[in-house]
Amino acid sequence: MTYAIVTFTVARPMSVNRAYGRSAKPGAGRKGLYKRAEYVEFEERIRTAALVARSATLWPASLYAPKRVRMSYQLWNYLGDTDGPRKALRDSCERILYARDSVVEDGPAPLARKDDGGPRVEVTVELLEVHEALTAERRERDAEKRAVARITKRARMGAA
Repeated sequence: MTYAIVTFTVARPMSVNRAYGRSAKPGAGRKGLYKRAEYVEFEERIRTAALVARSATLWPASLYAPKRVRMSYQLWNYLGDTDGPRKALRDSCERILYARDSVVEDGPAPLARKDDGGPRVEVTVELLEVHEALTAERRERDAEKRAVARITKRARMGAA
């Protein structure tokens, strides 16, 4: 059963293999590896598209609600490695569609297709399983525990 589906398109996909550069001059403010500006911009395009698409669906408001998510994508007019954008997509959607990318399972591996448009990637994220909501009793118990911890902390700080 699918709870919600988020679909978005990002122009000019970039492989994670081209994401990092090595500084030739460590003293020039960049030491060792650094993220290239093009890759940072690609990640921002993914985040923006995912956020806009999420707001138009019934995706849960809590990032911790998704228990199992399937991400699949289709590349159009892309000449690079077809697995290249996968890590960038998963990492960029983290903290927008889900709390951590360990809940994501990959959909079928795509082949790049050709058409008249520019290079792009069409992403589909399906919410397959959701954590059950907390019961009212459990919420009350957790609130009591927090209150006791707060009082104990204040008492310790006052005694010190």
